Amino acid sequence: MKRGTNSSRQANRLSWHRNADHFDRPLIVERTCGRTPIFMAAQSTDRLKEQIKYETERWRFLCLLTVATGGGSLSLLLGEPTPLRLGLAIAGLLATVVLTLIVWRQDRHIMRLIAQLPKGDI
Repeated sequence: MKRGTNSSRQANRLSWHRNADHFDRPLIVERTCGRTPIFMAAQSTDRLKEQIKYETERWRFLCLLTVATGGGSLSLLLGEPTPLRLGLAIAGLLATVVLTLIVWRQDRHIMRLIAQLPKGDI
């Protein structure tokens, strides 16, 4: 059993070196930032920046959706007051309130993500 395991390990090691074009060699890092290697810290910072960009785009969309829903609800109230229009206007105003709360939470989330960025990396 051991002999087969050792030979398979050697075969894997040899295939790694023979087919170097097919594999990325591991990056050797000597410097560290705290306990995290430098390239990992840079990678997590880039990932955090991309997440902030995504969340900001999402925030913009939610803001536009909130304004559009609120505007549509108000325009329904300005017309002739029929039960259908009043019902749709109330539903739209409730949706606007919920979207406003979601936008507020999204804004707080973005602020927390920005606070996680290292100083001078903004």
